[in-house]
Amino acid sequence: MLNGTSTERLGQQAAERLRRAGFDVVEVANAEDRGFAETVVVDRADNRAANARLVARELKCTNIIPQLEPTLLLEVTVIVGQDYAKEKKRGFLGIL
Repeated sequence: MLNGTSTERLGQQAAERLRRAGFDVVEVANAEDRGFAETVVVDRADNRAANARLVARELKCTNIIPQLEPTLLLEVTVIVGQDYAKEKKRGFLGIL
């Protein structure tokens, strides 16, 4: 989990959400680029992106990109964008 924004703890908040949903989040850190407007789920291990799609669905993310790297021993990397902060501000009915 990488925080791709300048909003403190946004990556941690997304990681906690995934953990509550039963996902194993190994590490939370800041991305080198902190200017991501949108959250991106990067598929690392599966050409079909099955796990990436599950993670993306939980985070309400539509951006899934393949970047297979079997040496990382990871299935998915999430780069949290500013859109996730906006999602967190929505109220009970999904209204800002």
